[in-house]
Amino acid sequence: MKVIDKVSNFLEKDLQLDSIFTVGGANIEDFLISLKKKTSIEIIMAKHEHSAGNMAQGYYLATGKIGVVCTTSGGGAFNFIPSLAEAKATQIPLLGIIGGVVGTLEGKGVFQDSSGLYFSPDLEHSLKGVSVLTHRYCQNGSLISVLETLIKEAYRKKGPAVLVLPRDLQALDYEENEDAACGDYMRDENDEVEIFENNRLHTKNKMFSGTKWRHHIERDVMASDLIAEAARKLMTELEKDPKKDIDLIITNVSIPDEIFTGCGAVVQKKLGSNASWIFDLHNTGCIAFIYMAEMAKAMMEAHGLKSALLCSVQTAGGRIFLHPLNRNLISKNFQPDSWSKFLRGRSPSWVFSRNGVCHGHESHSVSVWDVAV
Repeated sequence: MKVIDKVSNFLEKDLQLDSIFTVGGANIEDFLISLKKKTSIEIIMAKHEHSAGNMAQGYYLATGKIGVVCTTSGGGAFNFIPSLAEAKATQIPLLGIIGGVVGTLEGKGVFQDSSGLYFSPDLEHSLKGVSVLTHRYCQNGSLISVLETLIKEAYRKKGPAVLVLPRDLQALDYEENEDAACGDYMRDENDEVEIFENNRLHTKNKMFSGTKWRHHIERDVMASDLIAEAARKLMTELEKDPKKDIDLIITNVSIPDEIFTGCGAVVQKKLGSNASWIFDLHNTGCIAFIYMAEMAKAMMEAHGLKSALLCSVQTAGGRIFLHPLNRNLISKNFQPDSWSKFLRGRSPSWVFSRNGVCHGHESHSVSVWDVAV
């Protein structure tokens, strides 16, 4: 069964929908073909994506079932945004399914690219302001969990939720992996980059330009505090019990702050978990994701473990770069405090995610059961 067939099945059997609303396009046509061939759902074609969104809102008001709108990326997706804004303002649950371009073609000038790379518009950034939840599907095996979360949030927060489904992933054979999920956590403390001294390189090299805001930790906050906060959010979302559902904990902290016990043992205590294996890696930076994923894979296969909590913590911003003597360094603008946690579920296969935060910029990173904090 293909990924798009799995989505079609979900809409008909799980949501019991009899109609969806759409305007066709290059990156959504395969999914519409799947709906036509695999289900009895009526595909209602609108002349404009805004109209399709309005129809979906009316469908909810008339039937009590969530309205579903399918569009392509590029102009089609941006035409859909006004309807999403209206649904959010009027508190109407809505599910948008947007077909994206092939992942390897993002940022290369391909038709309808909306990745935000190389002058293309950033669709996901635009969607965040008009939806209660937006998710870009990027890990085969977690689809049903993602759809269920989107539907749940749409009803709970009474507004639209959006799934961005890249065309290359639509055609994949679906792989079951029930426990894949992601979440995030950031400290509220932040500083405007403008407080740092300017450097002429900032205007010449985008790598050193930094971001408008950088989150950082306070002096009395430990890396284990950040991990525990994010882990609790993740376990609640998955309806898992830390005491029995975490078999392996691996941590990486850019500046270790638990001298004798190590961060992992303290995380175990704060979560009340009973992981039988705990490893602490340090000072491996962004590449820690690869090391931790590889280690988790080996441990799970060798010892029959069912889940692993992988935690990577960047604390250099608050620990080092907020110091007055360091604020004129070129590197200070791209050293925020970000915390990423990854939890591998049952399948030992690799999972690729765009949810990681690396040096203040969204980046591709290897992850499993992921929480970016």
